[in-house]
Amino acid sequence: IAKAWCNFDASGTAAALPVVRSSYNIHSVQRVNKGVIKITFASGVFADNNYVAIGTSNANTGSGTFDAFDVNTVGLTMREGDDGTSALNALRSIHFVIRSDDNDLVDAELNDFVAYGLGPDTVADASPTVS
Repeated sequence: IAKAWCNFDASGTAAALPVVRSSYNIHSVQRVNKGVIKITFASGVFADNNYVAIGTSNANTGSGTFDAFDVNTVGLTMREGDDGTSALNALRSIHFVIRSDDNDLVDAELNDFVAYGLGPDTVADASPTVS
């Protein structure tokens, strides 16, 4: 089960703010720079920053047709925060970065983010065998 998710428009409003269409266990969505969005989780969602995160984007400012999509890469970087367990005292967050096929940062209308991981009171399975 996904622990957190968000669907948002990073092309934003006239004030260049992202528009969140729907979300779960997300505290905030902040535009850091063109093509860079900081997603902050609600308190207590994850036990640590070792969660699995998946992001997609259409890298386009349109969304009304089947071909409103540009080749792109979404990078999920800079996992930080500790939900107040140290002097840092910050909620956990991740940066959602959208790059076009020519490596430019781009804002995009259709973006999806999903994260899976252990909650604070969840015990992990035994580690798998590695060979």
